[in-house]
Amino acid sequence: MPSQSELTDNEDPSPLPPIISCNPRVKLEAEQVSLSNFKLRKERDAKRQISDREHQRDPNYPLRITWHPTKLLIEINNSVIVRKLRICNASSRLLYIKSGRFTNEAGRLGAGWCCLDRNRFLLAPGIVADISIKATPRDFAPIASAKMSLQLTAAHMRDVAVAYFEVPIIVKFLKHIPPETEEDA
Repeated sequence: MPSQSELTDNEDPSPLPPIISCNPRVKLEAEQVSLSNFKLRKERDAKRQISDREHQRDPNYPLRITWHPTKLLIEINNSVIVRKLRICNASSRLLYIKSGRFTNEAGRLGAGWCCLDRNRFLLAPGIVADISIKATPRDFAPIASAKMSLQLTAAHMRDVAVAYFEVPIIVKFLKHIPPETEEDA
């Protein structure tokens, strides 16, 4: 390799070091590798996973709420219906409760749904709060009944811990008109 002084004007100096060192490790052949090492690693990893599952930590302050009634049974006819759901904090710390969305969109075919009053509130241990659920009927319902649920979110005041609860709602539409089929026409 030419030295720096021997470079001509049209050549650029190389960014690589002038000496390239070889890999100092000895090359292993396939016959030199033992499969027992891999088997031992797999067994150790499996034992660790089992022990980790057995010793999972319980939260110091678990999130617990109760509600009454346990299932909301609603019959919808011509008038707007408002039902109350009582929520109680069964935890030992303050909880923020947020009423979320309604799951299973089949119930929206026969009525419009919303939660009245407050959407998010703070509950002390043992204190009760009410959530009002309002159902506005549509002109007719293509289904006779539906199963829905109201999602509630609970969280400690400053913790990242969050729990989700679902309150089941069973709805019967009294203004049910079945859709017409080709045989009916």
